[in-house]
Amino acid sequence: MKNLIGIGLALAATSSFATANGNPTGDTPVPYFADTKVAYKVGKGLMFDGGESFSATLSHRIQVQWRYINVENAADTNGAQARRLRQTVKGHAFNKDVTYMFNVEHAEAVSVKDIWLNWMFMKGDDMNIGLRLGQGKGRAGLQSDGSSGKLFHIERSSATRTFADSRVWGALFQGTAAENNLGWHFGIFNQDSAARSTAAAEENNNAGQNEVNFSAGVRFSPNGLGDAEAWSEGDLEQSGDLYWQAGANVFVGNETTGAADVEITTININAAMKSGTGIAAQGEVWLRNDDVDGGTDADSMGWYAQGSWTCPKEEGKTQWGAGVRISMVDFSDVPVFMTSASGLTTTLAGAEGDVTEINAVFNQFYYGHALKSQFGYTYQDVNPMGGGDMTNHGIEFMVTGNF
Repeated sequence: MKNLIGIGLALAATSSFATANGNPTGDTPVPYFADTKVAYKVGKGLMFDGGESFSATLSHRIQVQWRYINVENAADTNGAQARRLRQTVKGHAFNKDVTYMFNVEHAEAVSVKDIWLNWMFMKGDDMNIGLRLGQGKGRAGLQSDGSSGKLFHIERSSATRTFADSRVWGALFQGTAAENNLGWHFGIFNQDSAARSTAAAEENNNAGQNEVNFSAGVRFSPNGLGDAEAWSEGDLEQSGDLYWQAGANVFVGNETTGAADVEITTININAAMKSGTGIAAQGEVWLRNDDVDGGTDADSMGWYAQGSWTCPKEEGKTQWGAGVRISMVDFSDVPVFMTSASGLTTTLAGAEGDVTEINAVFNQFYYGHALKSQFGYTYQDVNPMGGGDMTNHGIEFMVTGNF
């Protein structure tokens, strides 16, 4: 898959540059591409604008991370890694109502992250409705829908990485109403959108399953809603105006474990605000129930709350920022699909208990989220049912480049 997409990107770039300089054989330039505009924007990428019928933006994300983790009663770990190495092409084709996205990852075993077509088949002054087909984010939470390149902390919260944060295959209806103050979605998917569920599997065609999963949700902001996947954490822009939004999502899954059917219900509630003067805050809660047919239910929950401050934005100068977050994952029962809590270390594997993490981060923004360095500390308290408590510590440093 990587090779095919890479070849496609190379051909697209070659065609665009060739048409910009005339036909390489010396013949008359191809008229269909003669007016294509090429531009680069920091943090956005290289843009090819063919007008109404076509556009493509090629971008890259490189995140290099160093981590030191001190685990109680176990060996320390210390080392660097390529946290993310991504290439993305997105734009519109045929007309501006048909958009697309290819997003591939070179630092993970699963290569394709996003690959979809979206048709905005209803557009009006007060209502828009579109249909997305393919693999993408499942609208499982505010932080998971936003880009990993626009996080204020080095990683998403442990609750987000446990109960959300996995791509899904399927169909997603989404739209806005009330002058773009109200957003909604309804999705039909193959997989569980919880990254720590054994029913989650990106690039999965649902082989062997006889059921599909459903998701629905709403978002509201009196200030107007942007694209859910363009959410930027922290108040770097400092517009001077207060902004807030709130949302709720429901996921209903139908899976099997052994010979038993399992109905999964997950509720997500989220809210965020930006003061317009450098202060920002956001938080989310997940409540999950795995109902085993003829067996025992399994309840679990997770939540986080975070706040941040960023110094005033001045042209040509570095912005400094700091933030604090607390996050918890709680398995009230022995998990059915939820394998473990995702955080500083892999914990609570198949067991009841809770994990609490406190994160502090200090950031230097050179070009906003497009180019930044982050230094973070994590305190983790692990409390499995029946004893064996652990206290762990982690120090991380990461550099992000979106270009």
